[in-house]
Amino acid sequence: NRLIATDRLNKNQILQLVYPLYDPPGWRGRRGLVLKPGQSEAKLRIDANGKAVLGRWPYVLLARTQVGGGPLWTSSRPIMVEAVDPVVTMAFERGSVTLGGESELTCKVKVHRPFPGEARARLYRLPGFAKSVDLVLTKDTKLLRFPVTVPAQGKGVRPGRFRGIFARVSVPHGEATIEQHAGWTELRVDKPRPAKAPPKGPAAKAPPEPAAKPPAAQPPKPLSQLERLRQEYERQKAAEGAQP
Repeated sequence: NRLIATDRLNKNQILQLVYPLYDPPGWRGRRGLVLKPGQSEAKLRIDANGKAVLGRWPYVLLARTQVGGGPLWTSSRPIMVEAVDPVVTMAFERGSVTLGGESELTCKVKVHRPFPGEARARLYRLPGFAKSVDLVLTKDTKLLRFPVTVPAQGKGVRPGRFRGIFARVSVPHGEATIEQHAGWTELRVDKPRPAKAPPKGPAAKAPPEPAAKPPAAQPPKPLSQLERLRQEYERQKAAEGAQP
């Protein structure tokens, strides 16, 4: 919400908005907002958790400044602020990316109340080394893909599972903006897979062993004198028996 200081401050005066007079159940208004000399406007952020009571509530702010050497306290008139159900919800798929690579965190978008113009969605709690970009959505958007880039190396770069990542959506609402959580997810960062070795061809067969050579023929032993006489006798005997 936008706050406007209607009374003119002296050049050395500082208006310190200390705190809301009270917070409705489940609400939390920013504390310690300061208007410095020359400023007349400031923005007050009010958060509502999942258990906040819905509806319109009067909101009163207290402020102080120094006048005449002492503190001067003042308050705003009651400001009617309304807590409503989420305008947009997102259902994320779990994401994964490789070191040195790119990926996407994909979510289905459900718009519960149409809104004018464009809203912007941003991812929070990504690991510090991961990068993404804001995306634009309208009342007709059904799907968003957040690009995620991770360097291969650098300070803090490591593989692992990173939980608690969420999207925050800024939705136009009259002259103000509703900022809300819209969905949670996680990102797994993996090491690159080792390069595959080139496929091996069929194993080379060992050359066949040469066939064993037959043993060389031994030269005939020389005949003794007695053996030669015997063979000669046998030949003569055979020749005589062959004669008629």
